[in-house]
Amino acid sequence: GASKAINYGLQSLGLETLFVSRTAKENATTYNQVTPDLIKEYKVIVNCTPIGMKEDTPYPADISGICDRHIVFDAVYNRTTELMSKARSAGATILSGRDMLIGQGAEAFRLWFGMDADIDAMEAVFR
Repeated sequence: GASKAINYGLQSLGLETLFVSRTAKENATTYNQVTPDLIKEYKVIVNCTPIGMKEDTPYPADISGICDRHIVFDAVYNRTTELMSKARSAGATILSGRDMLIGQGAEAFRLWFGMDADIDAMEAVFR
């Protein structure tokens, strides 16, 4: 679900998207087909899989093409993943799933209670 919502948002902004999967699927490429040159064709890189939720989980694609012109979002919210670490080292802008989790919580709070949530208090839970 998250990947479809994020894909919709990116396409609404006029960005071309490419799905990457562990297995061959229609309209997707596989991790082993990801090359530095392919990565350079895109400005935004998004991981919507649980890869990285467990410590020391290697990212299954060659991400060496990430550089300082990339924005990398990893939906994993409970740790800094290998993807985020390598992207940060390459100078990319990093966004974590924590931001999405807090944003979803704040919106749910607003819908349920009719008032804005205290974002600072929500973020403090993760510190």
